[in-house]
Amino acid sequence: MRHPIIYAHPIIHFLVYGTYDRNLYIPHFKKVFMRWPIVPLLIVLVIPFTAGQPGIGLATPPIDVLTIDSFPFTYQNHFRVYNKGQEERVFVISISAPYQDVLDWVTVDTSAFTLPPGETKVIQFSIYAESGYQGEYDVIFKPTLLPTQTAPTPDSATAHLALSAAYQLTLIVPEGVGAPRPKEAEIAPEQPRELTKTVEEMKETKATTVRPFDKPLLISIPPHAYQYEPVHLSVKFTQGEEPADLGFIVISPSGKSQRLGSDVTFSFNEKGSWSILIVIKDEIIVGNPLEVTYNVIKDIRFRIIPHYGAFISLFAAAGIAALYLHRRRKKR
Repeated sequence: MRHPIIYAHPIIHFLVYGTYDRNLYIPHFKKVFMRWPIVPLLIVLVIPFTAGQPGIGLATPPIDVLTIDSFPFTYQNHFRVYNKGQEERVFVISISAPYQDVLDWVTVDTSAFTLPPGETKVIQFSIYAESGYQGEYDVIFKPTLLPTQTAPTPDSATAHLALSAAYQLTLIVPEGVGAPRPKEAEIAPEQPRELTKTVEEMKETKATTVRPFDKPLLISIPPHAYQYEPVHLSVKFTQGEEPADLGFIVISPSGKSQRLGSDVTFSFNEKGSWSILIVIKDEIIVGNPLEVTYNVIKDIRFRIIPHYGAFISLFAAAGIAALYLHRRRKKR
């Protein structure tokens, strides 16, 4: 007696018994193979949406309400940002508060950074207030994963949504600790502090503005570079707009930053992951990671020879002259 499982599957039946019933199995084959094309179709449709998808994670402290009992007031804590995607990406930290003086209380140790996939970054924040007005103030820390565009593709607009997470800390200044707040306009929630404009101020950035952008850009940023080797960076509007307000902010692995124009040649003096931010005025629109590695030949060519070439030539000439004099003395 044939086993019902073997009999029900034509391929197994043929392998076991060496025969098959055409009238029984041909409809079965048609039924199976008419369904199978759906599987690769689903794979083709699903993989682009799952593979390489960006993601951001945020681990926050258990404290979400803080009472200021007296001034001056000092508080420090941290939160952790996760890169849950499958690519190295650039993250920025923004801070918002309802009033400018409250925003001035808050600082973060890092405003922009690059994270490899699966890695985390601890962000230290501090609150220091010399004085303040009574009331309740929601301070929002917002880590944002920037959209990225590594290839110069003029047909591709950078109208990508930046992914964000948020940690809200409510500061309470009780009555009697601070004076009543005079009437003044609140800061619009969508307008946090602008990106700091100078390299020195960037070291203690209060907040970063991330601007949704819907115009196509032509971007030239390599994904990799060698330390000390000059690299060309450029960004411009593809539709002919004047790129005067367009530029870069480059941030080194050690946290040093520098503002550059929209078409420059730049040498990276540190190895590691750099963050390349594209800005319009003081607003970030795109962030690209760039990995810088060390190569001894590049070091000699682009750093040692340009800086110390004259001394090397002088020592070489002195060595040749000394050798020449030594040989002449020997001949005598």
